[in-house]
Amino acid sequence: MTQIHILVYYKTSPVGSTVDFTNSNWTLATEDAPIQKVKNGDGTFYDVSYSVNNLASFDKVMVKLVMQSTNSSAVPRIKDLRIICCA
Repeated sequence: MTQIHILVYYKTSPVGSTVDFTNSNWTLATEDAPIQKVKNGDGTFYDVSYSVNNLASFDKVMVKLVMQSTNSSAVPRIKDLRIICCA
């Protein structure tokens, strides 16, 4: 079985901030539930959710996805990506 990891990093810019956003640090979000192990060649997609709560108000957000697999022949894929932000 192949273990897939999708690491989600985010960074926000506080409302009205004049600091260069590109130099802000990335923060790793934790998944709401572990990603299921899959068989190599299985084309099934699974819903995976990440939630980040209690953030200070922001007017910019950036998200970075890092996809990892324990099998180099089983490349992680993402379909129907949705990012919902409420400031």
